[in-house]
Amino acid sequence: MLKVTSQRCYLPASKTPFVIRSYCSDTIEVNELIDIMATGRTTLSKTDIEAVMRLLFEEVQDLICKGYYVKTPIGNLYLNTSGSLVTEDEPFCPNDMNNNHEIKLHYRNNPELEELCVKNAKYERIEKLTLNSPKISLVECIGNKDLSKLKAGDAIIIKGKRLNFKKDEEFNGVLLKNETDSYLLPEYSLIKPSMIIAQLPKDIKTGNYEISVCSTRLTKEVKENTYSEMITII
Repeated sequence: MLKVTSQRCYLPASKTPFVIRSYCSDTIEVNELIDIMATGRTTLSKTDIEAVMRLLFEEVQDLICKGYYVKTPIGNLYLNTSGSLVTEDEPFCPNDMNNNHEIKLHYRNNPELEELCVKNAKYERIEKLTLNSPKISLVECIGNKDLSKLKAGDAIIIKGKRLNFKKDEEFNGVLLKNETDSYLLPEYSLIKPSMIIAQLPKDIKTGNYEISVCSTRLTKEVKENTYSEMITII
């Protein structure tokens, strides 16, 4: 759902002290889009859709490079040139770092798509959007294990936004906690803004745990986000 919020405007010419801003609720990667399409209103398999999308990418890219204006269901793509010339017959050299000649890919949205998206947009007004805190959207276990059947030493995948942290800083990392115990995970094979891969401690006690990401990457104080579901170590 689109998040709509307000932001103070400091432009002297502005007639109002605040302006409207919006933020996407999440990012859908290509592989996630393919999964959604494969489980939707179609008899095509995931492999079929992957092949069609790859073919579309290759053919559109080839036609654009040949100078065609290519129309697709979601919009039109074409190449455009820019720059300045000292003389009328000066060569166009976009790969020469000594001039300002450029070739850029341009996109024009499909008016029908725009009309449908605007008409059917789902949005919510929020008080304030915090852009300096981690946001967990999904926790998975490598091997597709149920989160209620994890074991010590298992590797988990955490997906979301602004998840990266300062590994060597105090209180930074993936935190597991319950009423009696807490563990700041020490081992990570991947730390990125959209994904963390971490290993559960081999000495972790059995029980139910909240899982959180703690970070001071963007602020001096620790920002923490806790996943909506608990995990269970058996």
